[in-house]
Amino acid sequence: MSDLADGIAFLKFLVEKGYMEEVTAKINEMPDLNRLLDDMYKTQLLTESKCVAYLNEWGKLKEELVEVNPMEVSLPMDVVEDHDRLSKYYIVPISISANNASGQLNTGGLIKFLVPYSYHNVVNKDYIRRALKPVHQTSAWQIELLYGLGDPVAAKYYDYAKKFIDSSIAQVDSLSLRQKLMKVFRDAVSNKIMDVVFLVQNSNVTIKRKFMDEFFTYDKVKFKPEEARAIKSMLAGTLGPVPASVINSEPAISYVIRNLIEDGNYEGRVEQTDIRDGYQIHIRIVNLQLHSMTFDDYYLTPYVKQALDKALWETRGLVIYGGPRGSGKQVFIYTSINEFRERRPNTYIESLEDPIEAVLDGVAQIQVEEHKGYGFSYYGKAFKRHSTNLYFIGELRDRETVEVAVTETVSGALLFTTTHISECAGIFKKLGAELKDDDMVIKLTNEFRLVTNLTMSREVCPKCVKQVTSKKELSTSEIMFLQSWRYNGRVFKANEAGCDYCKSYNYNVTNKLESIGNLAKPLIIVEGLSFDKEVLEICNKHYHVNDRENAVRKFMIDNNIYKSQVALSIMHQGKLSIQECMRLFPPNIYTN
Repeated sequence: MSDLADGIAFLKFLVEKGYMEEVTAKINEMPDLNRLLDDMYKTQLLTESKCVAYLNEWGKLKEELVEVNPMEVSLPMDVVEDHDRLSKYYIVPISISANNASGQLNTGGLIKFLVPYSYHNVVNKDYIRRALKPVHQTSAWQIELLYGLGDPVAAKYYDYAKKFIDSSIAQVDSLSLRQKLMKVFRDAVSNKIMDVVFLVQNSNVTIKRKFMDEFFTYDKVKFKPEEARAIKSMLAGTLGPVPASVINSEPAISYVIRNLIEDGNYEGRVEQTDIRDGYQIHIRIVNLQLHSMTFDDYYLTPYVKQALDKALWETRGLVIYGGPRGSGKQVFIYTSINEFRERRPNTYIESLEDPIEAVLDGVAQIQVEEHKGYGFSYYGKAFKRHSTNLYFIGELRDRETVEVAVTETVSGALLFTTTHISECAGIFKKLGAELKDDDMVIKLTNEFRLVTNLTMSREVCPKCVKQVTSKKELSTSEIMFLQSWRYNGRVFKANEAGCDYCKSYNYNVTNKLESIGNLAKPLIIVEGLSFDKEVLEICNKHYHVNDRENAVRKFMIDNNIYKSQVALSIMHQGKLSIQECMRLFPPNIYTN
């Protein structure tokens, strides 16, 4: 958004007016005004009221802002019909007033809505009008939009959402089985849930939704005993392509629901297995439209951002995106492909995937079908006759896929791929386990251009996080952890009890009001290692994979680019808590 792109000018205004010290402005310098405001608010550098007052005084925004916290949410819930449309952009109904004292609806009136300013170019009155019940969509009813800072508006939205949630549960009981399943999936998509599990035991249905590494019970939809027996037939036979003869005769089946929520943007990858006294159905929800993600959506250190940018301009070599299952590798590699096309629009891209996780316009995506004999090596032979600018192989999962990657990179191609590793330095052990050939690992290492590794973490709650100003506020283990990494930056601790803000923020995802001072808002920690001349020399000095791993890890720690150090640098910005850093990473046991 163009008017949110000048955070530096806003900081200069604050300094000129005497609202901020010049040294403080220099430390927080950031060109993206939207992210700058987010950082200043979350780290409590400026309160909401001061942010709003200073921005309005600055006068460079297209809309004047209002302070959210004092507002009361009073709009009756039955005015809105499509709450999903509101939740997408955290739109909050504030008040309604009819034109006459008797409150007759046909005379019209005024309805006010609160919108995060960052969405002012996206959300207009017509968008909101389509979310209202038909009686309020007439021109007799006027709509007024008010704008506030993103986080306070989001908190106010969840306060409002809790008011209508209980009544919506009562309405769900009258839905058909198919409608109930659609609600489960639409709620999951709305709350950015990737995995939904139906556990059916003795005609009782429990629904679990996975967020990061935890499964939370979802209870906004209740299934009757007779419905429990029909869920698998409805999913596999009606929504999926599985014949009835297979559904009840085979104990384990896999299939794809092509149009999961009937908007063409999501697929459901289904694994169904029989268990004692019932069955379980695991559904991975795949967003097929990943065209808008950019590197700006991640908190990348300057080293990692520079290394990624350099890799995208390479004409040959191997770029590996690593991380454990569920760390966000697939989304990040699609983001990199988007960035590659932005920098180099006149290029051709081919991919081999199993399965295809997103539909990319203008990319020749090939769905590998191992069960039909059309594996990675089958299509890899065709690649040899192409002169493509970028190849993408879905995953280095076995010797076959590694050999295809080796063949393409040594023949002068640029290739992106993913693999399961826990740190950048672990890539050698991973390849050694797959290839069982140290000579081949050495050959492939010389083709590396960049290895990244992702760790999924949770942002800290901006309301109850506290900056530590004295060592007395830290435990002995926390002090030892920070000392082991020689960290001297700012330290933030989450309130173990949580607060009303983070509890309400987490409600839709976790389905309960619990929090330990973290938000149900993933923050991806990106570790990266550019294989320049210095790193390749280190690799070539060590033949055995364990020695090479240790040497590369030591290099990364010495240069302050190891994953734990990346996490601590993000904590310095007030985005992570010391508790989250210690939950994800051990103390430094590798170097003295």
